[in-house]
Amino acid sequence: MKELSKQMTQDFGKGFTVANLKNMRQFYLTFPNGYALRSELSWPHYRLLMRVENDKAREFYMQEAVKSQWSTRQLERQNLGEPPMTNEKKCIYIIEDDATINHGIELTLGNEKYEYRQFYSLGEVEDTEQADLIILDINLPDGNGFDFLKQLRKTSDVPVLVVTANDTELDEVTGLTLGADDYVTKPFSLMALRLRVNNLLSRALAGKPCDVQNRYEKHGLLFDFDNLIFKKNDMEIELSKTEIRLLKYFTENEGITLSREKLIDYVWQNQQYVDENALSVSVKRLRDKIEGSGEKIIHTVYGIGYVFKWEE
Repeated sequence: MKELSKQMTQDFGKGFTVANLKNMRQFYLTFPNGYALRSELSWPHYRLLMRVENDKAREFYMQEAVKSQWSTRQLERQNLGEPPMTNEKKCIYIIEDDATINHGIELTLGNEKYEYRQFYSLGEVEDTEQADLIILDINLPDGNGFDFLKQLRKTSDVPVLVVTANDTELDEVTGLTLGADDYVTKPFSLMALRLRVNNLLSRALAGKPCDVQNRYEKHGLLFDFDNLIFKKNDMEIELSKTEIRLLKYFTENEGITLSREKLIDYVWQNQQYVDENALSVSVKRLRDKIEGSGEKIIHTVYGIGYVFKWEE
C-alpha cells in the first residue's frame, strides 16, 4: 500500500496517502453500486456511513441524512453509542403506522440493549404487560393515541414517549396531562430520541416514578411541567416554549453536566439548523428568570456545556 501511495502521488499529485487509499478501498467495498449513491452527500458523509456495519442501518442513515439535510457533524452525532444501563434487555413497544419511522426507531436505538415489539395500528396491541417503554404515535389509522394513553394510564404506569407530527403547544399539553412522560415532534433528531428513551428507562430502572419528573419543587422554585405552572417564591414566571424544554431537561438531569450538543438536540429537536448562539441566549434568559440575587443554578462548564445545580 505504501508503494502504491508513493507511485500514485508521483503520477497524479497529492491526495493518495495510505489512509486515503484505505478509505477509497473501503468505499468501493461498502458501496459497490455507484448508482445507489446520493449526490446530496459529501465525501465526509460517506466516510462516516462506511463505519456502519449493518446494511439496513447504513441505508436508513443515508436516506435520513439526505431527507433531513444533516451536516457531517449532525450525522456523526446520530451514531454515538450509549453504555448499557443493565445486562438485561429492555422491551420497547413501538406503535407507529409509518413503516419507515417504525423501523428507523429500531435501527436508531439498536439491538444491543433493547428488544422490540412493533405495531402499526392500535388494534394490533393486545397487551402492554411486557413493555418497559412505549413509543406511541398519536395519529394512527384505527384510532387516536391520546385515547389509548388515557386507557393505558388506568392500569399501567409504564413510561410513554409520544411521537407526533402535531407541533402545537395544545397537543403537547394534552399528551402530558393524559400521562405521557415525554413528547417529541416529527421530524425529530435521532439523537434526541435516543436521549429521551435512555432518560425514561434510567429513571424507571432507578425506581423513580416518571411522572415525578414533571414537577420540580426546591428552594422556592416550583416547576409544574404538566400544567405549565412556573413560580419562584410564589411569583409566577413566564417562560417560552424553548425555555420550558430547556428547563425540563435541566431538572431531569440535575447535577449532571450536559454538553451543548445534547442540549441543542433535545431542545431544537425538529429544526434543521440552529444558530450556535441560540443556546447561549436561551440559557441567559432562563437564568434571568429563575435565579435571584446571589444565587447560581445554571452553571457554565467551559468547553463542554452546562450543569443545573443549586448554589447560593
